[in-house]
Amino acid sequence: MANPVLGTSVVIEMLIVDTYWPILCGTDCTFNRSAVMIPITTAGSGSSTEVMAGKESWKMGVTGLTKIVNDTVLTFFYMLQTSTRRQRQSIRITYTDDQAQSKQITGDAYIGEMNINGPHNEYSSSFIEFIGTGDFTVGTTEPPDEPTFIVYADYWDCVAAQNYISGLSTGETDGNQYTLAATDEILDVVLENQTLYATTGTPGVGQYKFDTGLLRLVNGLTFDGGERMYVMWKRPV
Repeated sequence: MANPVLGTSVVIEMLIVDTYWPILCGTDCTFNRSAVMIPITTAGSGSSTEVMAGKESWKMGVTGLTKIVNDTVLTFFYMLQTSTRRQRQSIRITYTDDQAQSKQITGDAYIGEMNINGPHNEYSSSFIEFIGTGDFTVGTTEPPDEPTFIVYADYWDCVAAQNYISGLSTGETDGNQYTLAATDEILDVVLENQTLYATTGTPGVGQYKFDTGLLRLVNGLTFDGGERMYVMWKRPV
């Protein structure tokens, strides 16, 4: 007979493109469901009140450690980006026992409360809350996704009179300089704290297009020089 599920065998993940990624190095995951109870007591109810369940709500939360760079998990700082925290996300929580039997609860949610602390001489701990929108589902477990790519991020210095970045990155994120490849999939682009959104046509203000032929990330503005562009992308392994 299987033992009860251990907290170390619970994980919360978020869907990016077609792969679920664990969020933080989770040390505590929670799922909470609640319902509004509507009084229906009548003269014939006797000495006890009666209620019925009304609208339901649910939420998930994960507490854990965070890295700076995404590798096998999504970091607090990735989740903090405007393009992530302001978008509806697909979230799932998986419970697994010691006989590898699992159950998943899946649904769409928005990121709610977020906090991070930095106690002296201790690892920094983070908390991220997900507020459910619509129904959740409880079902059989899909096998864990085996990552077939690695997520990278870095900055590029922008050159005056150009409207694109190319060549080597600065290497400030993890000490390594990168050049974008034709097989890369762009996940996030930020120019001087402004999030840019992908387009398939000619980029306008607030937009970008990845030219896989020239290996350029083109945006809708001409640079003055001195600007910086932050790019996050995933690369097949």
